[in-house]
Parts: sequence; structure tokens; C-alpha cells
Amino acid sequence: DRLKRQSRLGLKEVQRILRQIVDAVGAAHEKGIVHRDLKPENVMLVADRELVDGERIKILDFGVAKITQQRGVAMTQAGAVLGTAEYMAPEQCLNAKAVDEKADIYAMGVICYEMLSGAVPFTGEGLGAILLKHLQEPPRPLREIAPEVPEELAGLVMRMLAKTPAER
Repeated sequence: DRLKRQSRLGLKEVQRILRQIVDAVGAAHEKGIVHRDLKPENVMLVADRELVDGERIKILDFGVAKITQQRGVAMTQAGAVLGTAEYMAPEQCLNAKAVDEKADIYAMGVICYEMLSGAVPFTGEGLGAILLKHLQEPPRPLREIAPEVPEELAGLVMRMLAKTPAER
């Protein structure tokens, strides 16, 4: 799968895929659904002859999604593991039930960073080490790893990886 770790994608392909991810996740957000486990394994690329590029994305595994009812009461699947460490937003590392759509934006930033650089921003020995990095360390600037990425796109990705939700 092209979205999995250790493979860089071309700029046009990243932009096309990211645009579709944003559209799909945005549609979920409009319905009050926060995915909470966006990662390459949950983004499927499928052939579609109807599209000019011949391919569309499908977002999978809404099993840990947070659904906000009209009254603002958050509902979540009881007892579920709520996210994948490498893609979790800092606030999700602290309290998965309190996240909103900004956590999905952070995860999309991680996915984009990975597509452009071939690596996730944070790795570590075990879950706790990775979560601490999300909470405390800034990601290495994308253009240090992938200098061919335009400044504007690199800036967007780095804003998506901001520690505080309001900055995303």
C-alpha cells in the first residue's frame, strides 16, 4: 500500500490523496463524527474509472469514532482502544473522550508528513515514549527531511501538527 510507512509519494499524488481525505473526513465532521484513528491503514485507495485520476480514497474503521448527538452529548464505544499512538493528537494522548475534529486534523498532518517524508514525526520505544513526544516535542521540520516540499505545503503540514488544537 502506497500510504504505508517508509515510502515517499510524489507531490501531486500527496495533494490529490490529501484533498480526498480532507473531503471525506470533513463530511464526517459535518455530521458530528470524529474518526479518532486516522492512519494509512484506514485510508484505502480504490480504483474508480469515473474519476479523472482513476482512483478514490475510502476512509475505513470508524469503530472508535466519537459521535456527538444534537444535544452535544458525546458518545463513544465503551472499552475501545482509542487511537494509534503514532497518529494521536496531544489532547487525545491525555483524554480520548474529550477530542474534537482538531484531533483528526492532527492525524491528517501526521499522514501527510509521512507521505512526504517517508516517516512519521514521532517514534519511540513503546506507547508511553511516543505519547510523551506528541505532548512535549516539536516535530522535526518537514523541509529538513524533504527539502523538495514547497514551503507553503510544509507550513500547512506543520500547522496541522500544532500541539494545541486552536493552532491547527
